[in-house]
Amino acid sequence: MGCDSSYLEPNRIEVERVRAAKLLCDYFRLQEMIVPLDVLSAAESPYGGPGDVHIVELCKRLSELNDFERDVLLYTDARDKSRRALAEWWEEHEAADKDRFARDAKVVSDELLRREGLAKLTAEERKALGL
Repeated sequence: MGCDSSYLEPNRIEVERVRAAKLLCDYFRLQEMIVPLDVLSAAESPYGGPGDVHIVELCKRLSELNDFERDVLLYTDARDKSRRALAEWWEEHEAADKDRFARDAKVVSDELLRREGLAKLTAEERKALGL
C-alpha cells in the first residue's frame, strides 16, 4: 500500500481549484466539447490541479465569449445547476478582478505621484530627506 495524503483536508485555495476544475468540466459539456483528461482529473482530486491553471483557463474562456454568448451560456436556464454555478462563479470572479484592478491602479497612481513629487525636489532637498 502506497502513501497518500488523504488524511489532510484541502485548504481554501485547493477547494477553489477543485471548484474551478468542476466548473470547467461543466463549461466544456455545455459547449458540447470534449473535457480534457487533466481537467477531469483535477475535478475528481481533493486538491485540484497544479497551481491556478484551471481558474485561469475558466476565466479566459468565459472572458473570450461576447456578452450575448455568455448570457446564453450562463443565464438561459435557471433550473440548470451547472449554469447557475458557472454564473455565480463568473460574477464572483468578475467582482474580484474589478477590485484587484482598482487596487493595482491605486498602487500605480500612488507611485506616479511619489515620483512626480520627488522629481520636484532639488538634490539638496532629497539629501536632507535621506532619499
